[in-house]
Amino acid sequence: MAAVCHTQTHCNKKPTCVNCAVKRATIECKTKRFEKAKCVHCGESHAANYQGCIVAKEPLKRRKQILHEQKRGIQKSTTGQKNQLDSFSRD
Repeated sequence: MAAVCHTQTHCNKKPTCVNCAVKRATIECKTKRFEKAKCVHCGESHAANYQGCIVAKEPLKRRKQILHEQKRGIQKSTTGQKNQLDSFSRD
């Protein structure tokens, strides 16, 4: 199964067409978008970047949750730093 949630920029493997799941760059595909679509993740007749793909949904959901938690962690640490700075300015 192909990895979910990444692009050619972040991958060192041979490209797989998003539309037809053939080992080639999507730009080289002669198949019209969604004409003969085949998902590389589940084999169904939709493009690999279809957000409704059952196989792709779970990693996407997990990635979204991780990003949300990271963002909250950054906000918490920034808020904590701000509170520390406020306490210094009151002295």
